[in-house]
Amino acid sequence: MQTPLHHAARHNSIETAELLISNGANINEKDKYGQTALYIAVEKILKN
Repeated sequence: MQTPLHHAARHNSIETAELLISNGANINEKDKYGQTALYIAVEKILKN
């Protein structure tokens, strides 16, 4: 499962991520691969 926060991280949508977090999104929730949104965001940064 991918949460809206995971989707925002995958698509570099910082404003959306901030909105989701400020409204209570669980930053520790993992997707079906065991990855958090933070992991996804960092992985994208390191690949560039």
